[in-house]
Amino acid sequence: MDETSIMRSVLAAIRRQWWLIVVPALVAAGVVAVAGGAQEPGYVAETSMFVDVPNVLRYSTAPSPDHVIRASSPDGELGQRIKVATGISGDELSDLRLYSLGDEQSRLVVRFVHPDEERSREVVELVTLEIVSYVHDLVEPDLIQRRTQLANHEQALDEIEREGRELQENGQAWEASDLAFKLWNVRSSVIEAANMLRVLEGLYLPDTPVTVEEESAARGRLALVAAAAFIGLAAGVLMAVVRERVVGRARNMSA
Repeated sequence: MDETSIMRSVLAAIRRQWWLIVVPALVAAGVVAVAGGAQEPGYVAETSMFVDVPNVLRYSTAPSPDHVIRASSPDGELGQRIKVATGISGDELSDLRLYSLGDEQSRLVVRFVHPDEERSREVVELVTLEIVSYVHDLVEPDLIQRRTQLANHEQALDEIEREGRELQENGQAWEASDLAFKLWNVRSSVIEAANMLRVLEGLYLPDTPVTVEEESAARGRLALVAAAAFIGLAAGVLMAVVRERVVGRARNMSA
């Protein structure tokens, strides 16, 4: 049987067995529509965090975006911390989604859906803060080292500035001028240590406002209903073709 004959037989089956095609499509679409109508509408809160990828790679203790996403699962360490910080249940945690954007995963998106608009916003804000805290805890040894370095440089700067003032007060301006290079050097060290600490503290930073939008439940239901109707039509066509062949064989046998 060539393709033209197959197509003709299918079209003939559709004409004669149209009811067998329409009914499954209507039933499938109706079931999905009723089930979708029972769902409670929600609000989608979303924000994105800056990820300093070069410095994340620089520090061995810094977690990658993939690490953070895995840790945010209900059984992960970050997921447990998020439940405590936000008060959401394990089931609600499934409505929280973290995913990365960009070729280098330089953005981490935090998305949460909840029936209450303010609650959805609050959870996203708390989650971003918990992510920052989680990352800081992982890089704590490096943070302690950088903070200690900064404190030592600042102490040395205070001592040199105090020594310079004392020399000025005692009329030893020449000796005080000798401290200028040393003072510049220590100030440079303070600036460098502060910048390095700032970089380490800013590996993950929420840098966009949280946006909240009402979830387009009607549009989502329409897409599901259309998909269900299409599947029902396909199944109906298949049943019509099979029934047509079965009936045809029965007639040939009886003849």
